[in-house]
Amino acid sequence: KAENCKRAIGAYEEALRVRTYEDFPMDYGMTQNNLGNAYRTLAEVEEKAENCSKAI
Repeated sequence: KAENCKRAIGAYEEALRVRTYEDFPMDYGMTQNNLGNAYRTLAEVEEKAENCSKAI
């Protein structure tokens, strides 16, 4: 579970390099939401405080 979350986080962070707020505001927002969800899920299995903070 943790490894999948970490891979998803990496993919979302990479996507945000292309999906900028200025050029793709809706896609940017959806990607940010998904990134937060991935950090929340990761917090369930490791580094709870740190990953919860990143989710926010």
